Amino acid sequence: MYTVYLIPASETNIASISDNLVLSAFCPLITMVLVLIIGDLHIPHRIHDLPLKFKKLLVPGKIQQILCTGNVCDKETLDYLRTISPDVHVAKGDYDEVLVFCC
Repeated sequence: MYTVYLIPASETNIASISDNLVLSAFCPLITMVLVLIIGDLHIPHRIHDLPLKFKKLLVPGKIQQILCTGNVCDKETLDYLRTISPDVHVAKGDYDEVLVFCC
C-alpha cells in the first residue's frame, strides 16, 4: 500500500529522498476510500443471488463507491447495490434490462 502526499508549491523543502520519499513538509490531502468493482452478476439469469459469504462483506456505509462493469441484469440487484453505497456507477451490459437504467 502506498500513501500519496500532495506538496504545496510553496513548501518544497525536501529533507531526504529515499525509497520512501521522506518529506519535511507535507500536506496529506488524499483520503482513503473503499471502492467495490464488480460485474457480470447475471442475477437472476445465471445465479439466483450473490453468494452469502460475499454478501456478508457488503456492509452499508463501509464501501464509498461501487463501479459495475455491466450485466447487473435486474433493477432489484441494482437497488441492493445502492443500499451498500449511494454512489453507484454502472455500465450497461448485454443482458441488462432497460428498466435498470431508466430510473
